[in-house]
Amino acid sequence: MDRGGRIDELNGNAATDFADAHLEEQEADASGWITTYRDPTDGSIWVMDYPHGGAHGGGSPRPRRQPD
Repeated sequence: MDRGGRIDELNGNAATDFADAHLEEQEADASGWITTYRDPTDGSIWVMDYPHGGAHGGGSPRPRRQPD
């Protein structure tokens, strides 16, 4: 989702490509289904989850920028 040039949420391959290229992993929960990232350019915090985790292979990842 793009709000005036600011991306707040992505899905699928775009999600993992964005996380790999732009975010630094901070921590993962014990289940491995939720990972917290930090954007080094602006300090924003992102959370990657798998909202359709019941799907085969865990479904598509979804990183979301957390509110300031």
